Amino acid sequence: MIKPLQGVAKALLILSLLGIVPASLAGELAATVDWGKRLGMGTLVPGVVQRVEVSPGQRVEAGAPLLALDQKAYRARLRAAEADVRRARILLDEARLEFERAQELFDRTVLSKHDLMLAEIGLRTAEAETAAANAGVVAARSEIAYSELQAPFDGIVIEVRAEPGQAVNAESGVPELLVLVDDRTLKVKALADAGSLAAILAADAVRVKLDGRELVASEVRPGFESMKNVQGQELFAVIAVVERPDDLVVRSGQSARILW
Repeated sequence: MIKPLQGVAKALLILSLLGIVPASLAGELAATVDWGKRLGMGTLVPGVVQRVEVSPGQRVEAGAPLLALDQKAYRARLRAAEADVRRARILLDEARLEFERAQELFDRTVLSKHDLMLAEIGLRTAEAETAAANAGVVAARSEIAYSELQAPFDGIVIEVRAEPGQAVNAESGVPELLVLVDDRTLKVKALADAGSLAAILAADAVRVKLDGRELVASEVRPGFESMKNVQGQELFAVIAVVERPDDLVVRSGQSARILW
């Protein structure tokens, strides 16, 4: 088991041994289950929803298409940007030839240095315009990419807040059009007193009891801030991370127990 902040665990354990906090060599805590990851997703560009590829409760793999806006306007911008690149390259080739001719004439003392500088300015300007045109293509392709949503990880779609034909305004903030969660890695959260927290962090193994199953925690994360319950007792957050077996169905907010 991975045990972050071993120094904190040891310090709390020493305090418990001195009798400053109650020690608990073995025990359990009431806990609740949370998703390993919850991601609200929306498009980075405005537009009109064209396709919604998923529905609530659907399991998806990383890279699966989730939603797309109508891309006609963005693809038109891409075609215009690509045309600008072709034009810029033609002008750049001409400017390069013009500079080479000017350099040859200057070397033969037929052309003045001022005229050579004008030819070089024309070349550098053409180079800059070509670079700007290429950047326009990158921006247009990025807009197309931003108008689509794909799953960044394996998970379950738990909410869909978009319909085909719905207008999306991304200029005032990224809209949350759907919510994807990772239900493979689970975070089981509990509140512990200082003694229990010290014992948990010092334990050789921490387990989570969930729906009649016991799962070994791969990681334990202590909280950094304390809180007090209604009796005034100081409590600390603790999270046990477990991997969900394929045959175990879990929901966020479900009751569980942390055992050590």
